[in-house]
Amino acid sequence: MKDQLVLSHLHLHAVLPRLADVARFDDKAADIARRMNGTIQFKVQGGPSRYISFENGVVSTGRGHAPDSAISMLFINNRQLNNMFLGKTVVPVVYKGIWRVKMLKDFQELSKCMEGYLKNPDYVAQKSEEHKRFVVKLLLTIAANGIKEVGEQDTHGKGMAARTPDGLMQLVVGGTDIAMHVEKFGNNFRVGEGPAKKPNAIMTFKDVDTAFDMLRNRLDVMAALAGLDITIQGLVPMVDNLGAVMAIAGTYLDS
Repeated sequence: MKDQLVLSHLHLHAVLPRLADVARFDDKAADIARRMNGTIQFKVQGGPSRYISFENGVVSTGRGHAPDSAISMLFINNRQLNNMFLGKTVVPVVYKGIWRVKMLKDFQELSKCMEGYLKNPDYVAQKSEEHKRFVVKLLLTIAANGIKEVGEQDTHGKGMAARTPDGLMQLVVGGTDIAMHVEKFGNNFRVGEGPAKKPNAIMTFKDVDTAFDMLRNRLDVMAALAGLDITIQGLVPMVDNLGAVMAIAGTYLDS
């Protein structure tokens, strides 16, 4: 059974921020974002919170509470928030900005744009190589951030993290500039985009197709390692453990 608190952390901190990425790549999403100005606050009672801001077409987001918000929504529990991300009808408590109906509708429309990339990645990827690279980057970013949320919140994930040496793990897609890095320090994680300066471990996917299949859970990892479609350098235990944590995150988000 999925822990609803862990899933709400994944939805708010790994998935929701990807709206900014979609708005930079997708023309329709960019048009919607340009219509929106202000900040939307999401808060789960007894759970995580995050805000997303729109200003002149630029989308930004952060953990916790925004200094000010145009719309603030309270979800009575983690399951209610998760149901919203799963496309189910929910009615959160809009305790600020309930009259901002147009902005709420625009946000729903923008969310639908992102859903198209996350729910139908195969369809998007076949449009062009550029689309495929973007989907891989989107999924890899979610996966890397998933390591942090599961490693800090999930009981099994925390156990795996406790057995992982501190340091930096880098995830790289060969032949592209797509890279993410995850730093583990004590019981916490920090995630960043791009290559790390001095990684302790590196997992490299041979190309975009290999990364896509891996992130879609369609790759025989042992065969890929044997065939050098995936290579590992540095601290192998770090890659093994954090790879397992990443797999747990994928199980949570596999709806």
